Amino acid sequence: MSDFPCGYLAAGSLGPRRRFVRACRVLALAVLTLLFGASAGAAPFADVKPVAPHPAPALVAQAGQANLLESLRGKAVVVNFWATWCEPCRDEMPALDRLRGRRGDVAVITMAMNDSAAKVARFVDDYLLDLRIVHDPDGVQGRAWGVRVLPTSVFIDPAGRIRYRAVGALDWDGAAVDRVLDSLNSPP
Repeated sequence: MSDFPCGYLAAGSLGPRRRFVRACRVLALAVLTLLFGASAGAAPFADVKPVAPHPAPALVAQAGQANLLESLRGKAVVVNFWATWCEPCRDEMPALDRLRGRRGDVAVITMAMNDSAAKVARFVDDYLLDLRIVHDPDGVQGRAWGVRVLPTSVFIDPAGRIRYRAVGALDWDGAAVDRVLDSLNSPP
């Protein structure tokens, strides 16, 4: 699997029947959550923690390419580090995709760590995601960003400085994340 801790590790790739069963479970959990609140079996969400503002490391899609963050200068950015074998990562991806859709003022980049491009592509197709995904098959970029646990999310202000960090799954639909994103546009 990987050196990164995660809530649950999935064994092997999922066949069509297991994907169908997983989709049914995700749907059932979503219905229970809507009916009974977030405490209906969902793990507690992580908190977004402020950090001393500092420049973000480079983020490249492929070796030798330009830093993706340079092209996003002037815009708030969320970088989410995840993997297909990480259950909390899988669970938060649809909400992260919704965030991308509802917050046009924020660029969302996801970094698929320690995963094959084929598994990531299947996951994106299964969940119908429209997220910008950068592949980090060996975890090199994740280590440069100090990622030791998945999922980890980093919040970058329009000047290219890291201002907040969260280790663990986030409630991307919640008001707390919106407040953090709104604060990125004001000076630290």
